[in-house]
Amino acid sequence: MRAILAAIIVLAASSAEAGFNDGNRLLELCKTNEPMVAGYITGALDRQLTDAQISLKKRDAEHVSKERWDAYQDNLDATFTHICSPEGVVMKQFVDVFCNYLQAHPEKRQMEGSVLVPESMVAAWPCSE
Repeated sequence: MRAILAAIIVLAASSAEAGFNDGNRLLELCKTNEPMVAGYITGALDRQLTDAQISLKKRDAEHVSKERWDAYQDNLDATFTHICSPEGVVMKQFVDVFCNYLQAHPEKRQMEGSVLVPESMVAAWPCSE
């Protein structure tokens, strides 16, 4: 766990010039440092979940407009309600799915990793409607 936390800190610090890590940088890390990628995936998904929880409280406190809330909710739904990973999936599988997705989709690698993480998970484990 300490190694993952340290990796996240190093990864965040090393990406200051770009703001965040894009798919190109993360694909390189897939080849050289899978524990760092695991930390990034965990952090990206955790951040989105935390943002959702904060947003719910903020909406109630600030009376956010219906349009703004609906747009946010659509993004949240695309992230969490459409990922149906099978029971027993381990972190290594999340890393493999993400890294394979980056390899298979060079046209998307310029995008921020925080967008590509949930997108790759939805592509691998979509929920049936």
